[in-house]
Amino acid sequence: INKLAIQPVLDAIQKQIADPAQMERFVGYSTRIANASSIRDFSGLLDLRQAVNDFKYNVAKNLGHNANEAINEVIGRIDSLIAKTAKDYIPDGQQWLKAFSIAKSEYSKMMLMQDHIMFKNIMTATTESDIQKALNDHANKFDVDARTFNQVVDRPLAAVSFVPLD
Repeated sequence: INKLAIQPVLDAIQKQIADPAQMERFVGYSTRIANASSIRDFSGLLDLRQAVNDFKYNVAKNLGHNANEAINEVIGRIDSLIAKTAKDYIPDGQQWLKAFSIAKSEYSKMMLMQDHIMFKNIMTATTESDIQKALNDHANKFDVDARTFNQVVDRPLAAVSFVPLD
């Protein structure tokens, strides 16, 4: 785990943070990363990757290119260790790695999508009418190109637990 060189990256990122609210988020995520780092099994390694990935999308993305690049390098080292471990210890490890790669790709798409204002409006809608209004409001706006609009509406909304308030 020390070979992953996570702590020096976190230390460098921490020095860039001046905003108290952002520092609070940093401390929460870095504590989660430290806790995940202490578990020395495959499940712990997956948890560590998830913790670092969450840090990337919730803290590092607001700190500029260098922070993102450093976190991407850490994630790359974790992924290399996951791949080596999967090949060595999981029956049909190659197939598992293919499925893991697809899952990572879909998760990345979802994380990028959830930052979009149209997606946020749809996800916070409380009725079908609110969802239709959010779609209509954004269908012709310049901040939503056709590709983004189609990506949002192509996503299965069945994953959203929709409970009518009436």
